[in-house]
Amino acid sequence: EALITSRKKAVHTITHELRTPLTAITGYAGLIRKEQCEDKSGQYIQN
Repeated sequence: EALITSRKKAVHTITHELRTPLTAITGYAGLIRKEQCEDKSGQYIQN
C-alpha cells in the first residue's frame, strides 16, 4: 500500500510539473494569436 501511495504522489507531482509550464505556453500562444502577427511568430502559432 505504501508503494501505491508513493506512486500516486509521484504521478501527481510529475503531471503538475508538466501542466504548469504548458498552461503558460498555451496562454502566451493565445496572446500572440490575438495580436494577429504577420511575421514568423504568427506563422509558427498557426502551425
